[in-house]
Amino acid sequence: MMMADERKPPEPRMDTHKGCVPRRYRKRQVVVVTAQQFRPDVKPWPEGVYESGPRHWRIKTLEGVYNVRHGDWIITGIKGERYPCKPDIFEATYEAVDD
Repeated sequence: MMMADERKPPEPRMDTHKGCVPRRYRKRQVVVVTAQQFRPDVKPWPEGVYESGPRHWRIKTLEGVYNVRHGDWIITGIKGERYPCKPDIFEATYEAVDD
């Protein structure tokens, strides 16, 4: 019996990209430098998080400015970039690493 994480992704449709044959890729395993859960009542906030209005927080990322909510994880990527991640996505995607 296959576990949910072991399910094979659907076969790519050959007509999706005109003149190009789609291929499947697996994301490389990367250890993020740091992750900190955002709590507005606990300062200092993760680097890059700022208040943009009453009970409204944001963070500037490489892709633009994103809203940050209580409980979001602020991740520092391999090049020092920071970005938010919703708690359910973080839980499903990351696991603690022993140093």
